[in-house]
Amino acid sequence: MMGVSTRDKWHGAQAGDTGKSFELPMPEWLMGFDAEAHAYAVYDGIATSIAADGYRQPTLREAHQSP
Repeated sequence: MMGVSTRDKWHGAQAGDTGKSFELPMPEWLMGFDAEAHAYAVYDGIATSIAADGYRQPTLREAHQSP
C-alpha cells in the first residue's frame, strides 16, 4: 500500500523535516519502465502502420491483447 504509507508520511511531517522523510517511494516494479526508450522502439512500426492503413482509435479489447 504505497499510497497510504506515503500519505501518512507526508501528513505526519513536521516543520523543518527534510531529506529521506520526503522522498517518494520508487519501487522497481512501478518505476522501472523507460517510456522514452519504448516510444523510440515502437515509433517506426507505428508510423509505418499509420502511413499505410491510416489511423484508427484503438479499442479496449486491443489494449488488453497487446504484449
